[in-house]
This record gives sequence, C-alpha cells and structure tokens, in this order.
Amino acid sequence: MTQTVVRGYTVDSGSITIPDAINSNIAITPNGSGDVDLGNGTGDINCSSTLETVDVKTSTTKKVYSKGSITIVTDGSDESNFHALKMSKILSEIDSLEQINVLKAVDGYIEKERFLELFKQLTNNWVVLAATDNVVVSDALNSLISLPDSISAKVFSIDKGRAFDKIDNNKLSKLGFTYVSDRYIDESSMFTKIFNQQYIANNFTYPTFYATKGFDITYDILMRLASGNDLKDTFKNGSSYRVESKFNYSKKLFEITENKGLFIIQYNNDLTLTRIK
Repeated sequence: MTQTVVRGYTVDSGSITIPDAINSNIAITPNGSGDVDLGNGTGDINCSSTLETVDVKTSTTKKVYSKGSITIVTDGSDESNFHALKMSKILSEIDSLEQINVLKAVDGYIEKERFLELFKQLTNNWVVLAATDNVVVSDALNSLISLPDSISAKVFSIDKGRAFDKIDNNKLSKLGFTYVSDRYIDESSMFTKIFNQQYIANNFTYPTFYATKGFDITYDILMRLASGNDLKDTFKNGSSYRVESKFNYSKKLFEITENKGLFIIQYNNDLTLTRIK
C-alpha cells in the first residue's frame, strides 16, 4: 500500500493516521469499512457520509418539507415496503404534516386515478418514492406528470438510483424532482475549476470520483487541524463543503464519529441542478 507523508500525517489509500502528539491516535477512514483499527474504536472517524441508511436520508428529506400531504410510493417488494414503513414512521413526526399515505404498485403500475384519489387541489402534494423497480418508478412519474393543472405534486427520492437512469431529465425537471445525495459538484465554482485544472496538469486526465473524494477528505481534515484546535472539537463548528463533498460529523457515546453530510438537490426547469441544503 502506497503511503505519503503530508507534514507529519500518514496518508494512504485506506486512511489518514494522526500521530499521538497531535490527536491521540485517531484513524480516519474514507469508507467506514473497519479495515483500519488502532485498538480504540471510539477514536475512529468515518469520513464518508452515511448515505446507505434510510433513516438518515429520510430525516434529511424532512428539512425541506413545508406543508401538505405526503404519499409514499412503493413497488410492492419486501425491501421497498420495509423502507416505506421506516419513512412513514420518520415523516409522521413532522408537526405540520396534514396526511401521510402509502401507495403500493399493482402488477408493476400505479394508475393516475389512484393519485387523484389522494391528492388535494390547490395544496402541496408531496410524493416520496420508496420504489427501486425501474418500471414502477417510470410509471409513477408518467402518472404524476399528466395530472390536471389544478393539482400539483412535488417528487422526492432518498437517492437517485439506477431506477432513474433511463428517465428523461425533462420529466424530472417538470416535477421539480428532488433527491438526497452525498455528492454535489458546482462546475462554475472557482474552487472546482482550480482543482480540476491542477489535477489535469499533474495527471493529464480529469479527476475520478475516488480522486476527488480522497482530496476532499484529506483537505477537510488538514484544514481542521490547521485551526490549531483538537480535531474532534472542530466537528462542533458545523458543516464544511469541499469540491463535491459535505462534512457534518456526529458521534454517539461509544460509537465511531460519522459524517452525516448529505446534499438535497433539485432539478430546475432549465435542467440544471440546485443544491437546496
């Protein structure tokens, strides 16, 4: 495994190890795989966002809810139904929530009339997709995009998975499609432009996802250390944003410190993307 020393910090493809004299033997891992163990699990830090947890992603979605009813769409599979149940429990905690429904696909389809039975005119109708089946997702979006003008619906997903790969972006933009992600890159940002330029100058190609993620993690940690404060004390200062990553650390007693930095991204009418949170 290749290692590089950056001003006293050992950096390799698996972790950043901070010397005892600086931060008391802490292992910083990019993926929380547990491959790096310094014998003190409560001192370890997982820098990758906890995107894989439905709880965290659904809780993040709550931050953009204003008022109206919520309809959770499932494809009828055990996994989808389980996720819908967890989402329903979390979203039902919203004080201003008027109503929450779960709509299951029948034979892989959800007819527009089934949405119309639940939706109210001249109000906010929020649709959260818990389905992962591409046929169900496509059919649900087609039904929603053909609703009467008097009824509007805003569509959310806790991630933009493979089920959306073949969905026309024009449809997503018309529905104001909004999703949770651990990545967001603003190509117009000066920080992004400088990073890309310097990476290309040194490597003669554009940076990969892993190259950018590795840079973001290393840069974020070193910037925190440069403050002169204890590393974990810097986590109390709120979120930080790098090239395409967000870092918002949280720790429970006797557990690994985890990055819960997630973006909420929305499609605009002109097919561009906006970071809402």
